[in-house]
Amino acid sequence: MNLTRRRVTQLLRELKGLRGDEALLFIAERLRELQELPRSIAWEQAFLVYYARREWTRASRDLRSQYFLAESWLEAETGFKSRPEHVKVAEFVLNELHLLPQGFDPFACAFWRFRTALPCIREGRMDDELWIALRDPTLTEKEFRKLVRDKCPQRKKTDSQGTS
Repeated sequence: MNLTRRRVTQLLRELKGLRGDEALLFIAERLRELQELPRSIAWEQAFLVYYARREWTRASRDLRSQYFLAESWLEAETGFKSRPEHVKVAEFVLNELHLLPQGFDPFACAFWRFRTALPCIREGRMDDELWIALRDPTLTEKEFRKLVRDKCPQRKKTDSQGTS
């Protein structure tokens, strides 16, 4: 088991018994600690934001009356500004692992790479070259993003009249 997977597994174990305000305070404390570390901690941040959103409805009225969203509270409490992709990646890893090839460990690749490839994974448009590139540390961010764009062009969103 790689180090990132162990850290995330331990984090989820610690969160398991906590609910509401207690869980949110733990999450805020953990996010503060993670921000002080020199290494990449995006995977842990993603799961903390996901659980903060989940526990927000269970939080006390005192806490929820001051902030409309869990993300607003987290930012005020810790200075950490979450992004929607944090939640999307955590939800995918928790609920849709069946879309990954047998034995593929998402924690073995950089968070940003997995986040970039997530639409292709969800749509089933990943080929062998992309799966290999996902774990290839020699590819620069620019090269990886170009490869994903070339292999999985994003469809333009259209309005109700069919215009882009």
